[in-house]
Amino acid sequence: METAKDTACAHPDFCELIARDQGGHSPALPSTIFHNTVFTWNQPSAKSLSLVVYSYNYYFWLDFPLQLPVVQPHSRLLYQLVDCSVTSDLDFPTQVIPLKTLNAVASVPIMYSWSPLQQNFMVEDETVLHNIPYMGDEVLDQDGTFIEELIKNYDGKVHGDRECGFINDEIFVELVNALGQYNDDDDDDDGDDPDEREEKQKDLEENRDDKESRPPRKFPSDKIFEAISSMFPDKGTAEELKEKYKELTEQQLPGALPPECTPNIDGPNAKSVQREQSLHSFHTLFCRRCFKYDCFLHPFHATPNTYKRKNTETALDNKPCGPQCYQHLPLLPRN
Repeated sequence: METAKDTACAHPDFCELIARDQGGHSPALPSTIFHNTVFTWNQPSAKSLSLVVYSYNYYFWLDFPLQLPVVQPHSRLLYQLVDCSVTSDLDFPTQVIPLKTLNAVASVPIMYSWSPLQQNFMVEDETVLHNIPYMGDEVLDQDGTFIEELIKNYDGKVHGDRECGFINDEIFVELVNALGQYNDDDDDDDGDDPDEREEKQKDLEENRDDKESRPPRKFPSDKIFEAISSMFPDKGTAEELKEKYKELTEQQLPGALPPECTPNIDGPNAKSVQREQSLHSFHTLFCRRCFKYDCFLHPFHATPNTYKRKNTETALDNKPCGPQCYQHLPLLPRN
């Protein structure tokens, strides 16, 4: 690949053509020689651009008019370029870069797709009402307790309805454990000196992390449950909250079993229980439809019909039906 500057003497006719074609306007653009053919761009005026080709003592040119776009002052397609510069006080060169503003692009709309299932999956009943249906003003005027009864069927909970008066089992246990840490200290503060109180406060702050990680050793005081019951009366009385706290903390203990389960019969904690209690795991985990354990297609909790045996024994009526009943015969034994 050669340039026209290096071969200007080899093609005097072409150089004369370019000099004549310029007409005193801007100089010719850089030229290119490819296979004894010279290609050069020339701009004789501000409104045209020509391509001059010289090959084997023949030359020709193609004129291309320059159609500049008309700039509209209020066009939305124009981007106003702003130069952003960064200067330094330590004699560093100023850095300049153009700032291009991009138009805001609308996000992709949310799309929901539903895929068919080959079989139904049975799940447990929901305890939270996700939305309150609107039945119309007429239905609400006739029966104003419809919404209240509907919410009661879902344990009185509505999805997203979490105000300051909300408390669940997890928060309840954490609250009792947190209040139980200060139970003994508050009872003994009246008879202590100020110096002893400061020492106890320092020890309490140092061991706060350890106390939060493990439950309190002593059972919390009744005052804690009474205070919680006064703040959350819908959760029950103080005695009910105490029993609920016992049940929740027993479930959190390592190795604790539900009350309906029995320990291993081959272990040291084996117990002699009734037949129904010993077969509780079998009735609960074994699926009578799929004939396998831990079936995910059917409910985990067995229905009451599962516990009943198919060949139930009906109790016989021991009372005679009348004076001529066969039970009055002396040869037949009476139950």
